[in-house]
Amino acid sequence: FICLVTNAQEFDVVFNYTVDYEVPNTEAGTVETLSLSFDTDGKFLYTDSKFLGESLVEEVFQKKENRTIETNILFLVETNKVLLDVIVDENEMFMKMDLTEMMPSLQDIPDNDTALKKLVIEKSSKKTEINGNMYPTYFLFPEEEPFNAMTLVIDDKLPVDNNNIMQGLLKMVFNRPDTNIDISFPNGLIMMLADPSVTHLKAMKVDNTTKNFSLTHNINRS
Repeated sequence: FICLVTNAQEFDVVFNYTVDYEVPNTEAGTVETLSLSFDTDGKFLYTDSKFLGESLVEEVFQKKENRTIETNILFLVETNKVLLDVIVDENEMFMKMDLTEMMPSLQDIPDNDTALKKLVIEKSSKKTEINGNMYPTYFLFPEEEPFNAMTLVIDDKLPVDNNNIMQGLLKMVFNRPDTNIDISFPNGLIMMLADPSVTHLKAMKVDNTTKNFSLTHNINRS
């Protein structure tokens, strides 16, 4: 369920699930906790991740001990936009960004001749155990590279439209016109996302309490 009102940067969104994931912090060589909130239509993602906020603060503000940091990040999945609101002590920073413009296109990388013509998704005959429960497992891979598969594990008892989420993610990652991602993704809350070398997300805790998100940032001029 979504209630969305737009007026400049004004949003009201209802989230149905919040999941705490284990995620790798490659720079620090550690495993962090990332909290993500989902709506059932898969149009928005929200996080108040502390370690993401700290990374952003290090890029913008002078180093200072014992800072108070509050981070609110809202992803508009269908358009690959992100609304970012960071409060650092008495400072507040708001940004709206197009993620595809921030990431280099694979076509622009020198010596890159990989042509991703089509992506394929297949359901595994085996399920994956997470926190003592067994979940349906799918493999996602380029048609030419079935050995280079990404693993997607979902809880199909908790409905989420992953077509919006996964297609938005893949458009952002590949960011090239020769990639065909016109495929249907399974419906359900994402429990794990991994490729052969690293597990990007693995659920530790799921909270299905409904939560509201409101954001208003307006500067009026007359």
